[in-house]
Amino acid sequence: MIETMGFPAVDRYQLIREYPPHALQLHTRSGDRVMLSLIMRSRKTDAQKKAFYAKCTENLKKHPGIDAYNVMITIAENNDIDWSSADGRASFFEA
Repeated sequence: MIETMGFPAVDRYQLIREYPPHALQLHTRSGDRVMLSLIMRSRKTDAQKKAFYAKCTENLKKHPGIDAYNVMITIAENNDIDWSSADGRASFFEA
């Protein structure tokens, strides 16, 4: 995300969870699978998103060896007002 979409290196708001194989089903895909769901402010271009998809699957293929076919990525976008990261304030509007 840092390389393809220009996010700051310190933007680290992540939830990472591993599921047993039966709990992550992507149609008929088998083997190791990855599903990424991103929520971010709407400002990235289609080209940036496509570059992210490509780089992400390339990196997952290199390590830990997950086939690009077994990677599903979704992006949900929202607006500045939709973020409150601390103290009950609209993070991008209030200092």
